[in-house]
Amino acid sequence: MKNIFNPTQINQLSKKDSIMRISVGNVIFLKTQHLGFRVFAKQNFKQVRNNQLEILYDNKHRILKRHNVYEPDDSNKNRVIFKNYEVDGINYSGVEKLIFSDFNTKDFCWVNFYNMFKWRHGKLNDKFPVKIVCHYSLDEENYTEEIDYIVECKEAYPSRLYKTFL
Repeated sequence: MKNIFNPTQINQLSKKDSIMRISVGNVIFLKTQHLGFRVFAKQNFKQVRNNQLEILYDNKHRILKRHNVYEPDDSNKNRVIFKNYEVDGINYSGVEKLIFSDFNTKDFCWVNFYNMFKWRHGKLNDKFPVKIVCHYSLDEENYTEEIDYIVECKEAYPSRLYKTFL
């Protein structure tokens, strides 16, 4: 996507210093997904702490306490971008950092969405709304981000995967 953050989120920068998006990674052989975070802040930061995730769906409220701490590598130009966003004639400049852990680190953020959703949304192509509220901190400054998603149930394994190897 050209812009990771939508105009509604960018407009929130008039009231706060940071916005966040969460991306869900697919792992083909597991039922859990790892989460990545993209954070845009007006001021540069050295550390991101994911304190708690609240997942709201089907009138259910799940709280996942994580306390994952990430220290982005500012020398990696693929994960750190100095960027300007413009919405309704207002320009917001700052730093955008991509936060995700490698598989071998203890701070990898895993969530088992399969177990959360399987009982009510087991049909393929079933779509439903999910809100994720992320409580996080940037260098000891606390923030909360509410993000709305539409989740679609997809088949994790192709039904004829075994024929690929024949």
